[in-house]
Amino acid sequence: MENNLIYPVSLVLDGMDCLVVGGGSVALRKVHGLIGARARVTVVAPQICEELQQLGDAKIALIQRTYQSGEAAKYRLVFAATSSRDVNRQVYLDADAAGVFVNSADDPGSCTFMLPSIAKMEPIVVSVSTAGTSPSLAVFIRDQIAKRFGSSYGELANLLGQARYRVHQSGQSSEQLDWKNLIQDDLAALVEQGNLVKAQEILDSFVDRFLEGITGPIPTGVPGEGVNN
Repeated sequence: MENNLIYPVSLVLDGMDCLVVGGGSVALRKVHGLIGARARVTVVAPQICEELQQLGDAKIALIQRTYQSGEAAKYRLVFAATSSRDVNRQVYLDADAAGVFVNSADDPGSCTFMLPSIAKMEPIVVSVSTAGTSPSLAVFIRDQIAKRFGSSYGELANLLGQARYRVHQSGQSSEQLDWKNLIQDDLAALVEQGNLVKAQEILDSFVDRFLEGITGPIPTGVPGEGVNN
């Protein structure tokens, strides 16, 4: 698969039927990711590890048997995560023939989607992919991003979401506002300092002035002071 053929997306899997073929540690990682997305997960494998068994029927459906040819077609998303390359390949062929997206562990040639390495600063999700060439490099880059941007940026995202909601509630489009420069010029510095209270004040003023039809610079503090206060 050529790198330039990868098209990154974020899937909404809430309530979607997803299949994980395999019952070991690799399958467990896939299952945890799917549970986090609130997907409906079915695991099929002749042997199922204790950790998966502990999740039980409350969170996933466990079917302890070998994969049956063609059953991947019944699902919206499929993971082939067995220790058998032949089984993984069959799962891929079945899913692909049915138009179902499928990922095969450690086999980029048997995938119709790739799993990125993810850093979460709720509600921010940053994904890094090397198009299957080096998952370890993707993890390294993800960790560097996580070190650079901490949970305070997640809090800023929530504040920005609330500000946009105010604009929408007024019947206006939030696309009319210059959010990018506001973040770059004022909010990012405040977040780095941990001053989210001031960030909230600036956001409130930003939206208030827009709704009142006021143009011009946004006051960021008392005269002679900047966002570092």
